[in-house]
Amino acid sequence: MPRTNKIVPKTKRERFEYFLNAVYYFIWTVSWRHAHFIEKSISKILTPVFTFIVEKGFPEDYGGWCMKNLRSHNSFVNDCQAYRKHSLSIHSGYRFYSLVIMGYSAPIYTPIAICILPWCTNKLGLILLLATVFIAYFALNVVCDRMVFKGDRFIKYFKKFDKEDTLWRRKWKWITALTIAGSFIILILSLLLIVTNITIR
Repeated sequence: MPRTNKIVPKTKRERFEYFLNAVYYFIWTVSWRHAHFIEKSISKILTPVFTFIVEKGFPEDYGGWCMKNLRSHNSFVNDCQAYRKHSLSIHSGYRFYSLVIMGYSAPIYTPIAICILPWCTNKLGLILLLATVFIAYFALNVVCDRMVFKGDRFIKYFKKFDKEDTLWRRKWKWITALTIAGSFIILILSLLLIVTNITIR
């Protein structure tokens, strides 16, 4: 039977919103799994050491409090679903997602920045250049953030994405990887173009 809970975007805005949420979904997935693996590994290594130190060198009352908190933390780290839920509340992977958005803001600010370059011989010109970069990135980031985080839209999408099949996941993993690669390529080329123009002038 066909799934009735599948999201089918119709308008261009809905398709763009779907795209942004799907890309963030895979960035978030890699981010929280990576953080969970590291924290779990560190916990396994340090717990015996910390337990030995507490038992040998801490007063009984304070040592008991420390061990209680340690067991609570380890229980949380070992609970994959609890850690996953926590990563949703703190928007895990958001910084990297913002960096990807920054790459796609480069075509907006690069032509303007090149036009401003003749006036960049003083502090005012440099301020204008930096302001152009910031405004272009900020404007695009605000638009993208509203489509993902306003009203916790991403949670609604993530619940649907969790139920998608392997074929969908394989397809969107590739789309996410290419989106990230494209962002960094555009960002590097834009910076090279700006630096080249600075050198020529």
